Amino acid sequence: MWQITIGLLMIALTLTIHAVGCARWLGFVGRQHAVRQPRREVTHLVFDLLTTGAVLLLLHLFEATLWAVLYKSLPSQGGLSSFGEAVYFSLVSFTTLGYGDIILAPDWQMLGPMEAMAGIVVIGLTTALLFAVVQRGWQSIHGRTRVHQQRGSSKSTDSCTSSTMCVMKTAMWSPRSPDRSRSSFIYRTSCSSLPAQRLWPCRCH
Repeated sequence: MWQITIGLLMIALTLTIHAVGCARWLGFVGRQHAVRQPRREVTHLVFDLLTTGAVLLLLHLFEATLWAVLYKSLPSQGGLSSFGEAVYFSLVSFTTLGYGDIILAPDWQMLGPMEAMAGIVVIGLTTALLFAVVQRGWQSIHGRTRVHQQRGSSKSTDSCTSSTMCVMKTAMWSPRSPDRSRSSFIYRTSCSSLPAQRLWPCRCH
């Protein structure tokens, strides 16, 4: 009963540490993304993936080390001879390898599978965080490419700037004509007030 209680507490501690670490790191990556210079999205994505992978690996090692400290603090050290052996057993259990060359004392053998359960969950969270970083970089790359394409198409249509006046000629139905013939009118406005995607011709002066 004691080993189940201790195991559940360690699972809760492991999940809490990993969730807080992932949330903090994702917020840090988001803040860095907001202040970075444009036109280097691919380099930024590679850097984010490398640093995220390194940080998450260190976080996994820290969590496995906490389990090793627990094993060494058990009565009779949980049947483990040294701290290095405890770390080795913890990593094998955390990554669900399960070599079986080293086992805990019979009174504490339930802790090994419980650590494996915690390891499965936090490794899944790590995968989700890596996917979030890739998705953020992907949206940044293709979003900026789309903006450049829209700007290019807008410039090819006309050369309006915010300091010029745009003369737009469009057509509307005249309510006074019985045959509802089409009449034209001229509308003058500042180019800064125009939408990015306009369906009418624009001629700047």
